[in-house]
Amino acid sequence: MLTKSRLIQLVIMLSLLIGLFIWRTIELSPVIEKNQEESVQSDKVEEVLCDFSEPCVFNSLWGAFSLSVEGGKIIPEQWFHLTLESKVENWQVSSAKIIGKTMFMGKIPIKFTEVTNIAGKQQSTGKSMLGVCTEDKMLWRLGIVVEVNGQPVNLYYDFLIVK
Repeated sequence: MLTKSRLIQLVIMLSLLIGLFIWRTIELSPVIEKNQEESVQSDKVEEVLCDFSEPCVFNSLWGAFSLSVEGGKIIPEQWFHLTLESKVENWQVSSAKIIGKTMFMGKIPIKFTEVTNIAGKQQSTGKSMLGVCTEDKMLWRLGIVVEVNGQPVNLYYDFLIVK
């Protein structure tokens, strides 16, 4: 028999479960890192889809930043080397990470070297590796935060990996 106290207990438990479901499934506000919130580029995000057969260019308010991959191709579970270069002066990479856009597979941090001046262009290099995804095609995003004269600028390079 359903008593008054059992009915109240069921309503409380149902409310709790519905609240937990909503809390875990609905994202009320986007997760943005602190350095991306302060970015000069926050109002203008250019989406660049790269195939790396040639350098991929991201145009920022400060100038163009070109990203290339040694060998022109990224193969999962193999190391690849990245080179970021620009004619812009006084910049440095403050952070860089790769995230999966098709499926979240964690954040893969990339450590870039100090900026060096080579043939009139400043460049920095990094090294990383991607895991194999269960999807046949996986879209990834490389997000790089570059500081130009102390001002953070976000660079986004999307690329597709096909098994």
